[in-house]
Amino acid sequence: MKKQPCEKDLFDIEIAKETEDPIVLTVRTFLFTKMVKEILHKQLCRLEENENLVQRSSYYSWLRRIMNVISKDLYEIKRYLKTEGVQVSEEPVEVTRSYLNWLYWHKGRMAYTGGTPSRLKQCLKERLGHYTQLEREISKGG
Repeated sequence: MKKQPCEKDLFDIEIAKETEDPIVLTVRTFLFTKMVKEILHKQLCRLEENENLVQRSSYYSWLRRIMNVISKDLYEIKRYLKTEGVQVSEEPVEVTRSYLNWLYWHKGRMAYTGGTPSRLKQCLKERLGHYTQLEREISKGG
């Protein structure tokens, strides 16, 4: 079985070519990036509960740097969506064991985007990998 050709959206997420709408791609990128930030924020809060660990932890420093990069990206994504007149639901509007769906509005129309939990988990891992690589490049000065 052939792997479906992929393309990268505005924020470097690989998306199957079946979806070519830049708004859909950006909404998905926004959702994945936001979820990665929430996951990392929980990790950061756990570390901050232990002052001794925070002062010496290279992992804590890495988390702070990567959260900064993610925050800047989220700002740019939100700004782009706002200029395009897109609003995205804060929480999934449909959650089942086999699917999660978010609602978004664009030019007076409503649409859904989402995926299976396993596909979303894979996308989150890919997004975190993207930010890990990006943070390494920034740290090296490149």
